[in-house]
Amino acid sequence: MAETRRILVIGTGDTKADELLFMRERIEAVGGVAVMMDVSVLGDPPYKLEHDKHAVAKAADTTIEAIIASGDENSAMTLMALGASRLARALYDKGEIDGFIALGGSMGTDLALDVALALPLGVP
Repeated sequence: MAETRRILVIGTGDTKADELLFMRERIEAVGGVAVMMDVSVLGDPPYKLEHDKHAVAKAADTTIEAIIASGDENSAMTLMALGASRLARALYDKGEIDGFIALGGSMGTDLALDVALALPLGVP
């Protein structure tokens, strides 16, 4: 029997909920487990997730409130990328994920590249 794969699904759940939920459905349809991580700054996703924006901010040694208070979108995404990268690496090191996928626009793509760099070479 094949081992169940756990895929970290990263995105801004406040604006990309439909796309993220579609990805979760596709992963589950082939027998995988989707582990959801939200990197939204302002809004909240309309679905249950394992790792919310507060956990991501904490992994960057800050709070979501401090990120919002900065009022700087670039700084906010840099901190969320740092938190997502650290959290993804910790999840991988503990054996809680086998790979990841991130959905988003230009900032989401930038964040995804940071996460990819934080994981060992060859992690899908």
